[in-house]
Amino acid sequence: MKKNIVDETVQFIEISDPDTINTFREKYLESLPWAQEYYLEIQIKSAIFHLVHIGDAAAGYFILSPENVLLEYFLLPEWEYRLDEILGRILREFSVRKALCKSFDSALLSCCYGFHKNTRAVGVLFREYQEKTTQTSGAGIAVRRAVMADEARIIAVNEEVFDHPEEVSEYIQAQQIFLFETGGQLIGFGIYSPVFPGRRDYDIGMLIVPEYRKQGYGAFIIQYLINFCQQNGWNFSAGCDINNIASRRCLEKAGFIARYRLLEFSF
Repeated sequence: MKKNIVDETVQFIEISDPDTINTFREKYLESLPWAQEYYLEIQIKSAIFHLVHIGDAAAGYFILSPENVLLEYFLLPEWEYRLDEILGRILREFSVRKALCKSFDSALLSCCYGFHKNTRAVGVLFREYQEKTTQTSGAGIAVRRAVMADEARIIAVNEEVFDHPEEVSEYIQAQQIFLFETGGQLIGFGIYSPVFPGRRDYDIGMLIVPEYRKQGYGAFIIQYLINFCQQNGWNFSAGCDINNIASRRCLEKAGFIARYRLLEFSF
């Protein structure tokens, strides 16, 4: 039976420690049919967290970027009948003008649809994979983990894979970069990143040095990372900008299926 809305006060409480809502976030991630998008998880690291209280009960949460973009919104199942109502209040009280929504996040997708003025796809999300019967040959390619002596080489060819040089060092120290070389020359690198602490979901990506592009090396690196994840029993996913046609083709060539999108709603 639905509770009496009139008698229940809704409060939004900003929290300083994101760990406070880890239990809620686990429930949210479990409610999704596919893994969280790593790009969003990066944005969430610098975001502002709010608990949603209904009466005396903690009912859910939402996350806003510093620019007031809604990144995540979740209510416990017993309060889902109030999703639209409470989202409307969030949009008004926090002057939210945009939201980023994974197309497989049905609850947020439905809510945003009721309030939006415009929608556009900003990213392609790869969650499904169909193993190729024939894989790209790796003949003549040497693969190894990057070491600190490789840092300058990686930074020199980086094209927006890493937001700042310090990230390269962090990935090397975490042993999350593979280098792919031929004849001592760097072809490219592949990276893998845990999406959310404690879960077995990993995001994978790669970069090919310009002179080695359009030769099938990208698909080989992606296939290598997929095999690496499978050997470790991890779930793997990837994503790219909606306009990055080359990355999309490479991921599809490796076996990924481009069924989902990252949507930007404007209110």
